[in-house]
Amino acid sequence: MMSVKRLLYGLFREQKGTALVLVSAGMVALLGFVALVTDIGVLALNKQKIANALDAAALAGAQELPVSSVQACTTAVNYALLNECNADPPLVSAYNGRPNSKITVSATKEVDFTFAG
Repeated sequence: MMSVKRLLYGLFREQKGTALVLVSAGMVALLGFVALVTDIGVLALNKQKIANALDAAALAGAQELPVSSVQACTTAVNYALLNECNADPPLVSAYNGRPNSKITVSATKEVDFTFAG
């Protein structure tokens, strides 16, 4: 069985065109990593935008919670849409129980990737 060192030596013994092969392989790897980083950046950006919109919606809904849980849910949905929450319609649940009232706002979104999709 041939050792790896001998195999590589035999492969690169004839040096004509070796640089082209190595540069081509390096460029493919580099472009693959650039595509991966770009798609992960798009995912992180969309996640942060939705989180900001849902945080604003939850805060707006919480201000209406002492009045009515229905009004709190409506306000939360409106604020999520005003803050360009470009996701599926947000799911809002509110519980108006004294002294522990709470409102929960959540949403999901399918992200269109530039390179992976």
